[in-house]
Amino acid sequence: MVLSHEMPPAESANAKSQQEQDLLGAKWFGGIMTALANFPEPALAADLDGRLRHWNAAGELLLGLGDESGAVLAAEAIRLMGADKGGSWAVMCAQEGSIHQVPVTVRTHLGDERAMTITANLVKDSADVPLGCVAILRDDPRDLFSPPQIHERLAMLTSILENFPTPFFTVDANLIITHMNQLMERLTGYRRDEVVNRMTCANVLSTAQCNTCDCLLKQAMETRQPISGVRRSIVARSGKVIPVVINASLINDADGNVIGGFEAVRDITPIAEAEQKISLLTDMTQEGIMMVDEDLRVIFVNTPMSEILGKAREHLLGTEAAVSLPKQLLAMVKDMLERVDQEHPQQLRFCSTIPSISGPVRQRRAFETCMAAALIGNRPLACLYFRDLSQRIEIEDQLRKTNSFLENIIRSSVDGIVVVD
Repeated sequence: MVLSHEMPPAESANAKSQQEQDLLGAKWFGGIMTALANFPEPALAADLDGRLRHWNAAGELLLGLGDESGAVLAAEAIRLMGADKGGSWAVMCAQEGSIHQVPVTVRTHLGDERAMTITANLVKDSADVPLGCVAILRDDPRDLFSPPQIHERLAMLTSILENFPTPFFTVDANLIITHMNQLMERLTGYRRDEVVNRMTCANVLSTAQCNTCDCLLKQAMETRQPISGVRRSIVARSGKVIPVVINASLINDADGNVIGGFEAVRDITPIAEAEQKISLLTDMTQEGIMMVDEDLRVIFVNTPMSEILGKAREHLLGTEAAVSLPKQLLAMVKDMLERVDQEHPQQLRFCSTIPSISGPVRQRRAFETCMAAALIGNRPLACLYFRDLSQRIEIEDQLRKTNSFLENIIRSSVDGIVVVD
């Protein structure tokens, strides 16, 4: 006697429904994969159980799968980055409906692992019943054209930028900050995560020249010339005004096109404070003091000196000394600067006259003049000291005139005159 086992009607109907569903899914995937057969990138189809059912020629070449390979668990061949062995892109796609450029690690037919991204969509039938997922694999753009040598160079560049000993940032062509190092964070009080690709350098530095034609980065990119040693004052996030020296230059692409710029910002607060103290001390004296460099350019004047010359200090600094000093005096300064060395500093003391302005009338005034030249580091500098003798000379002249007047009176008098102290 032969025993037969028949399914209950309900189970038989469910099995038949599942078979129809599988056939429908196979039909759908077969049609899709036929369309993607010659697609240049690996295309895959997985069922709702997370098994690869179909793949095109590029997928076969990548994974080393043939028709005889049968169903392969998608998680075994393609693993989500950062996920455990149970992580499956097919399950993620079935749950979310679609995924876009999700980083994955693909095990190739050679047995090695390759970083790629996967984009997948859930496929449904006309009754809105899920059938499976169709996916496209692409090379991870972060690893495209990135052999180990380039990775090492990028790591080296990142290390250089991060460990640059001066506060430093880069910008794109629109002056939006694309990188800033930790020292720049400390100087300005802004965090990188709130600045990079979000804020312009003007938002961070807040100098008086920002958003004007005096912007150093704009000038460097427009002229294609680096700019160095320019003094500015930035405003930190706390509102503190910080004196700095700025060096700026441009960034080119491989074709020589300007794509941005970079700026190094050095805090010179100690130098500025020392200069303020020196300026305070020199302004307390009544004598004029001027310093010039080897190029005979004025690098320092105190307030009395600017009054002697009748010009504001800001209009004297950086100008040629020839504009303010007599030719003879200038020739002596030049000679001293050329002769000075570390062992033989040059000194000179004499009297001179300088044209000055006192009110609307131009006049010449006499000064006791001292000059000294010395090497400061490797650079020769000259210091000129002017003590105004005009008033003393005028008083002495008045005394001589008075004495001469009294002497004439005494001589012309007929009476006896005795002068006692």
